[in-house]
Amino acid sequence: MGNKCFKKKYEPILDLTYTELKQITIEKIGDCDICDKKNVGGYSLNSVIENEKIFVCKECKNLNNK
Repeated sequence: MGNKCFKKKYEPILDLTYTELKQITIEKIGDCDICDKKNVGGYSLNSVIENEKIFVCKECKNLNNK
């Protein structure tokens, strides 16, 4: 009996297949481009295709759910 050295087999957490990246969404605090509120929580939307950025607050994002 003795100590054995085992090599761990690491598996990826996500099973990523090839997809086209179109948009990056980051949750942060900023100034809403729709309702002009300052320093509110929301989402920064960065388009990869058109190289455009917009910040949308959480209230404006949920306008269609009311």
